[in-house]
Amino acid sequence: MEICFLPSRLFIALSLDRKLDEQARVHLDYLISNLLVLSLLPLAHLVPHFCVFRSLTGMPCPGCGVTHAVLLALALDFRGSLLANPAGLLIAAAICFQLCFRPLAIAFREASPFVVTGSRWLAKLAAVALFARWIFTLLHLHAS
Repeated sequence: MEICFLPSRLFIALSLDRKLDEQARVHLDYLISNLLVLSLLPLAHLVPHFCVFRSLTGMPCPGCGVTHAVLLALALDFRGSLLANPAGLLIAAAICFQLCFRPLAIAFREASPFVVTGSRWLAKLAAVALFARWIFTLLHLHAS
């Protein structure tokens, strides 16, 4: 998805604010943020699992199983990823899209609209998959 969490102060500290235009800095921000997420994802199992939504409502939240699904998708276990959470496959695709196409958008300004549009569509599809799975789960729980 569109993961972007680098502070602008980092660009100033590295003097990238003067070397890159605003559009290139945004693409670089997304690229570095996704690289950090990808590098930290294998450590996710070390974080204790606690779902506020599930503890308050007793029902699984839309994001339950996403981390596991993304890890399975990146390991090319697409069936397992879909079973864990269908959105995980789309989120993994979005991360891969960011890693492949953000550098192109930095190097070639004319690629920027394609990258921005593609990234937004993947994020929207992942959000739809999250909530579609959640609604299906709720209907399944209610029917049983």
